[in-house]
This record gives sequence, C-alpha cells and structure tokens, in this order.
Amino acid sequence: VCALRFHHIAGDMKATFSPLGVDAFLKLAPVMDELGLHLQIMMDASELPSVMPRLASWKRPIVLDHYALAQAAEGTAGTGFQAVRRYLAEGRIWVKLSGAYRISQRHPDYDDVQPLHQALLEANPDQLLWGTDWPHPRLAENMPDDGHLLDLFNKWTPDAALRRKILVENPAKLYRFV
Repeated sequence: VCALRFHHIAGDMKATFSPLGVDAFLKLAPVMDELGLHLQIMMDASELPSVMPRLASWKRPIVLDHYALAQAAEGTAGTGFQAVRRYLAEGRIWVKLSGAYRISQRHPDYDDVQPLHQALLEANPDQLLWGTDWPHPRLAENMPDDGHLLDLFNKWTPDAALRRKILVENPAKLYRFV
C-alpha cells in the first residue's frame, strides 16, 4: 500500500461516490505521513483552486485520477484544467492519464481528450501516470476496451521515450519500485 484514495466530489456525482473527501484526508494525514503514504484523490478540476490551499502543508505526492476530471468539452482553456496544468507544471501534483471516458462523451475514441493529454505532456511529463481504470466501476454504458485505451495512449504519446517514462519510470519513482 502506497497511498490512500479519497473522493472529493461535488454536484451530481456526490451521491454516487463516497463522501470521504479532503476533510477525511486531513484527519488521516498525520498517520499517512508517518506511514509514508501519498494522497490519491478523485476530484473535479474545478475544485482544485479551493482544495490546494488546504493541502499546502502536505509534502508527500498528491495524485489526481482521471485527468483530474477536467471536462474535455471545456478544452484546455477551462479554468479547472488551467489549474491542473499549473499545479502539474509546478510539480505540486501528479496526474493519471486514465479514464478518458469519464471526461468525454465521444466514445470510443475520446478525441476531445487528446488536447488535454497533449497539454499535460507539455506541462510536466515527469509526474504523469497511465492506467486503464479497469474494471471501470460505476460505468453504466459505453464500456471501454482496455486495448483500445492503450492504443489511444500510444497514439497521443508518439514518442517512445516519453511513453516509457509515463508507463514505467514515473510509476517506479512514485510507488518506490525497486
């Protein structure tokens, strides 16, 4: 175990996910720090500007799931996505390039996610991770094909060295693989 995951979800999705958000994390933070655990959090990018000041004293990694739930339809100019990009560029957060289907309505190719993906690669490829989000919990329709998700990652990340960094080197660093 390298982290504890929290859901800091507002709005329509709040009823679907656990209500254990940043408040719960802050209560557990001293124990997590003592155990060397990092924070993994699922939250909407638009919440980031109000949440990050509350995490200012946290010195361990902060990993945001699923492109930080920045809605692809808003594009790279969206306020939430701009905050994600800024904190990533500063090295304050890590972002999982996973769950494109959670931020896009364009199944199965999620082409509106590619500009966000590219902007994150440009911001800080040293703190990006990839995953399938298998078994795709809480997804009622348009179940993604994991092989296709990997194909999209490869297409959107054409440089082999950069793919290796995101798929191998960054996880090894974050999760302290030997």
